[in-house]
Amino acid sequence: MLETKELNTVTTRTLEQFVQKLFDTNEKLPFETITKKYKKKSVFLSPGQIEQNIYFISSGIVQSSIKASNKQEKIYDIAFPGNIFCSLTSFITQKPTDLTFTCLTDCVIEVISKENFEKALEKSMLANKFMKFFYEQVYIVRTTKERDLFTLSGKERYLKLMKTHPKMIKQIPIGKIAQYLGIHP
Repeated sequence: MLETKELNTVTTRTLEQFVQKLFDTNEKLPFETITKKYKKKSVFLSPGQIEQNIYFISSGIVQSSIKASNKQEKIYDIAFPGNIFCSLTSFITQKPTDLTFTCLTDCVIEVISKENFEKALEKSMLANKFMKFFYEQVYIVRTTKERDLFTLSGKERYLKLMKTHPKMIKQIPIGKIAQYLGIHP
């Protein structure tokens, strides 16, 4: 299996290519995906909706945000090409999400429906490997971000983000980057 650092440098255009590279297989995806194109500023998940999909970014950048108690928007996460994401708590519990997914750039996103994914899990080892990888990555990303907030300065978090996504970061307004990192612009 590829290490997380290696995955950040793997250039794939489709989820199938990503999965084949990840698991060193030529096996086709055991679930159907639908490719959707979104314009910059498009919202494709809003608070109150129940998450029914898993997303893979072929191109573009997506922010997930949440409203704080003072009604101020906080950026929860930013997803880049090659990232897999969803409102996982809503996806698992089938309760309404509190997240908003907004395209920061024009995006091409492959969508896996919960229904298709669950059917594949019943029959396919590859689908189960993919689910395990997805859940592990969500956990690693969340805990790494939390640890960074506690252990790194704002400047160090910014430099880390610049090192990880140097080309992509140039497409995001500085205010959104600061909001994501929990610092002032």
